[in-house]
This record gives sequence, structure tokens and C-alpha cells, in this order.
Amino acid sequence: VRLSKAQLELERSRAALARQSPVDPETGLASEGYLQHRASQVEAESLRRQTDIAALVIELDQFDELVDRYGAHVVQLIVRKLSKMLTGRIRAEDTLSQHSASQFALLSPGIDRVSSCAFALRLRSSVEKLVMGYREERIRITLSIGVANAVVDGRSAVSELLGLALERTAAARAAGGNRVVADAGEVDADSIERALGRLVSIDGALRQVRAGARDEVERQLPEIIAALMPLLELIESKTHCGLPLRHLDALKNRSAADGDDDDGESTRTSI
Repeated sequence: VRLSKAQLELERSRAALARQSPVDPETGLASEGYLQHRASQVEAESLRRQTDIAALVIELDQFDELVDRYGAHVVQLIVRKLSKMLTGRIRAEDTLSQHSASQFALLSPGIDRVSSCAFALRLRSSVEKLVMGYREERIRITLSIGVANAVVDGRSAVSELLGLALERTAAARAAGGNRVVADAGEVDADSIERALGRLVSIDGALRQVRAGARDEVERQLPEIIAALMPLLELIESKTHCGLPLRHLDALKNRSAADGDDDDGESTRTSI
């Protein structure tokens, strides 16, 4: 009896230590306890600096079918390879943990919707192209990814963002998998590429203004306004300073009408 009690206490101590440790000994990723600790830090930093937070839930599609076909050991190796891929693609300030046997949770401070969706799309595309050899077979896998962001989703708690991301991962899986779902549904790669292009254009416009090339920037004003409108709307909602949003929106719509002849070509990159 005493031995059983001692073993029970030892198991409890190990479990408590695993929760307190920043690293999960089984996965080598952030432990659940550290993810919660990091979430509190990220929430405080976001409030102090008024920055965004991104939360992603990344799921290996058809997990049960893979186990049935190749066995649990092989699928575990696949998950480990996926874990290494993810670890190699995130920043030092990001936090990655294994949410379940087939899911990973990623917390990225300071990352907005466009950037987080672009990352998710690149990851999905990269994994889709991955071919793993097993005996005589070539194994291909795909991912379902749910994305949530504090600003667009109106949530400041990381737990709520992860909950939304989890729901969106389920929606991606239900729609057939191999896709990314965010606040407005399935993420369209072309729209994200255009949004990223506008961000680059704004950065370039700022450099041109500083260099004195104001005439060149003036010709791009409608496109620049279209890119900045979400930020201007947020500023007006918080400050009520009387920004002429209606007039600016008219300029934005005029830009969209003038751009209908664009061929829509974009350069896409994979991680």
C-alpha cells in the first residue's frame, strides 16, 4: 500500500513538473503550462503597445485514416517531421505547442490578419508538396488551418482566439481539408497576395515621400487610401476625431473601378 501511494505521489509530481516546465518532454515543444504563461505575457504586451495577436490551430488531415493505413508509429514520425517544419518557420517570439495527437497551436504576437493568413497559406502549400517515402509507398499529407486575430475578431484573450482558431480548423476539415479558414471563411490566396502588395506599396510610398517624390505618391493616393481604410476606420472609432471616411471611401471605390482591367497576376512564394 505504501509503495502504491509512493508511486502515485511520484506520478503526480512528474505531471506537475511537466505542467511547470516550459518544454513538453515528449514533443520538445512548448508545454501547455508555458503556453498559458506566454499567453498572459502576450495579452499584456498587446494591451500596452496596442498590437495585434495571431492564433493558429494547425491540424494534420485524415489522421485516423493515416493511422489505419500506416500504423501509429509511422504517423508519429510524420507528426514529428511536421513539428520540425513548423519550428523552422516561426520566429523566436512565437510559441508552438502540440494541442493534440494531430493538432498544433501557434501563438504569434504582433502579427495581423494578412500576415498570419499569408503564413498559413504558405505552410499549407509547402506541406501539400511534401512527399515522404515509406517502404514502397509515397506518403502525402495536407493541413487544415484555422486563423484568429485579436483586432479583426474583437477578442483580446488568447484562450478565446485559440478557441476561434480551433472552430475554424474544424470548419476547414469539414469542407474537405487542405485549406485555411479565418474570420471571413476560407482564405483566398489572391486576396492575401493583393493585400500584401498594398502593404509593400505603402512602405514604398513612405520612402518616396521622404525622398521628395511627392508627385509620384499623389498618383497612387487612391490605392494607398484603400489599403489604409481599415486602420483609418479603427482610428476614427477610437478617437472620434472627424476623419472624412465617407469621402475617402469614395476615392477608394473609384480606385477599385479604375483597376478592373488589371490582369491580377501575382508572385507567389512557398516557405
